[in-house]
Amino acid sequence: MALRGTSHRHETSMDYILNRAAEPGTMVVASGTAGLVDVVGTVQLSGSGIWPVGMLLNTREDFNYAKELERVQYDTDDIGTVVTLLRRGEVNTNLVVANGGVAIAAGQPAYLAGNGFIGNANSAPSGGNQKVGQFMSAVDADGYARVRIELQ
Repeated sequence: MALRGTSHRHETSMDYILNRAAEPGTMVVASGTAGLVDVVGTVQLSGSGIWPVGMLLNTREDFNYAKELERVQYDTDDIGTVVTLLRRGEVNTNLVVANGGVAIAAGQPAYLAGNGFIGNANSAPSGGNQKVGQFMSAVDADGYARVRIELQ
């Protein structure tokens, strides 16, 4: 589980489609195709043109409708459908990585990291900015940190 506890959701977007499975709390990026978003990989992260567009708020799974029914009792949707993305707000997530050489601490800027995680160092090529917000707490014993998402 990538999100837990209370959250403050000030601005969300339902303008994009995600064509792969992902868990809530994953940062998604513009794919280069109108209306589609993707999860950035470690190799892609250092390339140009990678811009975060939001944090995924619901689960994406690849359903096999021949074998199972859609899980309507959960906040789970099939791939290739519209996703809800957090653009501004605060969440507790365990999809964080200390990629800045120091431990995550409250007040540090939060940046897009590989595989949709949030890190404490900017991995963008020179002149690029992949800032997604700010860490509001250090990582707790369970691996969760409070993050304020602020995307323009």
